[in-house]
Amino acid sequence: MALDHVTFSLNGGEIFGLLGPNGAGKTTLMRILVGILGPDEGQIRIASGERKRLKERIGYLPEERGLYPKMKVGEFLQYCARMKGVPKPSLPEMIRRGLERVGLAGQEEKKIGELSKGNQQRVQLLITLIHQPDILILDEPFAGLDPIGADKMRDILTEEAQRGATVIISTHRMEDAERLCRSIALIHRGKLIRWGVLDEIKKSEGRNQLIVEYSGDAEMAGTAPGILSVKKDGSILYLEIEDDSFIPGILRDLSAKTDLYGVRKAEQTLHDIFVHLVENEENKR
Repeated sequence: MALDHVTFSLNGGEIFGLLGPNGAGKTTLMRILVGILGPDEGQIRIASGERKRLKERIGYLPEERGLYPKMKVGEFLQYCARMKGVPKPSLPEMIRRGLERVGLAGQEEKKIGELSKGNQQRVQLLITLIHQPDILILDEPFAGLDPIGADKMRDILTEEAQRGATVIISTHRMEDAERLCRSIALIHRGKLIRWGVLDEIKKSEGRNQLIVEYSGDAEMAGTAPGILSVKKDGSILYLEIEDDSFIPGILRDLSAKTDLYGVRKAEQTLHDIFVHLVENEENKR
């Protein structure tokens, strides 16, 4: 089973992250949203529930490139724009502005096959955006992009959300999801294991951890009130604690037995939470 009763909702004007390990079912879900595949059961509801003229409202960037390498960039963009219903008289100016926006100004006469992989990805992005869709669905949009291209992609996706579009991205780059997404859905083995506002998930799933640099005997750390677990790595202690109210007492007890050189709170990243949730699911099997 590729997907098992996956249900979530999202609003316009936000960037939504569809996350999960390889083979989780993310691409299958995106293909169902676009209409390439049909679900065995269930519904996809857009706005008031209407799916009329859906293709005109969606911009889809697949993970695999669908470009014609022997065509010139401008010629190919005109072809795709006409299929999306863009009026012919407005095409030249629209393509010029679009190429400038994605960082490919003046590349109209270049053959697509002569472009780098990163620049081909920029062409694909422009095809996705050219008809100003209400819904953007992007499968691994950062694949093949250098840091400058990734920054440009993030800027454009943010601009589209500010325009009011609903933006759905699938990515393995947790740092990009953390920077861009207001809400996320985490899928594992076809099941939805978490869904919601990212900040709220980080608060509920993030582990409260102190990182302590020390020298001396820290054996008592495992029995101190408020400490849930202790991990040692040389002269560093990683202390998972119940909440911040225990910190003064923990440090007082530690300083009585050890010399403390540094103490800081660990920032729980989306990567940490992703790994933690997936490992928990695997341990249940």
